[in-house]
Amino acid sequence: MADSYDTQNDRMAEWEDRWQNGRIAFHRDNVNQNLLNNFERLANGRKELNFLVPLCGKTVDMKWLAGKGFEVTGIEGVTKACEEFFSEQDVKCNVSDIPDVPSGKLFKSEDGKIKIYNCDIFSLSSETLGQFDVIWDRGSLVAILAEDRQRYLGLMKSVIKPGGKILLEVVEYDWNERKTKGPPRPFFKHNLEDLYGNWCAIEEVGRYDWLHRDLARFQGQWGLSSLDNVQYFMQVISSTSS
Repeated sequence: MADSYDTQNDRMAEWEDRWQNGRIAFHRDNVNQNLLNNFERLANGRKELNFLVPLCGKTVDMKWLAGKGFEVTGIEGVTKACEEFFSEQDVKCNVSDIPDVPSGKLFKSEDGKIKIYNCDIFSLSSETLGQFDVIWDRGSLVAILAEDRQRYLGLMKSVIKPGGKILLEVVEYDWNERKTKGPPRPFFKHNLEDLYGNWCAIEEVGRYDWLHRDLARFQGQWGLSSLDNVQYFMQVISSTSS
């Protein structure tokens, strides 16, 4: 797989293909442990929070957060993922068009607690999405191409409230070792400092070895000698408008 896209349609088609052919392998049946570990710090006792989950897939985290009374908004380019989330979680939803987003669809639970925007993430804006207290980035940044990172950061900055919090998961490995390029792409602390350091406080809150949970895949197929999953807690400390 080439690690680039010529057009927006190429990006969407590639992700649809990965989903349809079972090449998306990060789904968990249980709530993400990073979210559980840091939930109290994210919520800080507040009962009314808006969570954004970019490139959400069909993560069960959304239903878990909604069950606690929070409003949850996901963004997902693959229609099948949106459909499977609501069917597998037994959540009734309505589907409507997204104004000013051609071919975009909005999946919304009947109680209004969960919304998933089914479209290219770069077709959305703060005017459409609104503002959020927390961004739960559980695999979005590492999926974005290098040339799209500033666009992605621009969107995240535009939708997070002053003082908002970001919980982030990345992976660390040697990109040059990887036999077939593609997501998840590696990020180290200095990469995050370049992207977030001038507007967020960054704290590493967890780290564990991924290589040995699937040696056949990560060492055999990917060719890696090490692979770590790293979790960060970040809080906005300066204006996101700059």
